[in-house]
Amino acid sequence: DLAELIQALGLGKPCLLGHSMGAATTAAAAAAYPDLVRCAILEDPPWRQPSPETTAEGAAARAAQWRDRTLGHKGMTREQLIARVRLDNPTWPEAELDPWADAKPRVSTHIFQGMALPRAPWQEVVQKIRCPILLITADPDKGAIVTPEIAQEAAGLWQEGEVAHITGAGHNIRREQYRAYVEVVRAFLGRVVGR
Repeated sequence: DLAELIQALGLGKPCLLGHSMGAATTAAAAAAYPDLVRCAILEDPPWRQPSPETTAEGAAARAAQWRDRTLGHKGMTREQLIARVRLDNPTWPEAELDPWADAKPRVSTHIFQGMALPRAPWQEVVQKIRCPILLITADPDKGAIVTPEIAQEAAGLWQEGEVAHITGAGHNIRREQYRAYVEVVRAFLGRVVGR
């Protein structure tokens, strides 16, 4: 879908940036369509060891967990959603809360059909990426997924890439350390796009 969107919009070879599941999508697109992607910026992708989504059972269990969470969000009022996100993420700027709460009821439950399918191990995906990669990591003790060990493993697998670790943030790095996040993204794009 992402490759067809890039082609339909005539974007040439864009730089792709994704967070979490979006980072996994970005990596998959860069691996499968190397002629379409100039660079891949991956904000805390769901790279775990072991990765449960590589088996049918693990993928189905993960999809069921996400489905239940999403249905729970759909049953809440906007005010309840804002209160929930504020409680769960006290370091997020207030400007992030309304868009987050507005997005939750709009999530299509059709996504869980795709999530229930097993995925290739992230290591295989990384090895197929030909464009430059920026892996942005944060602090696992604050909720980040990618550990230093996983980041080191990824760096040993890709053809060209770098890791930018941003301290003081969890899984939503851009929301929790926005300035540092923008600095590393701009610096990376300056090096890659300028070639």
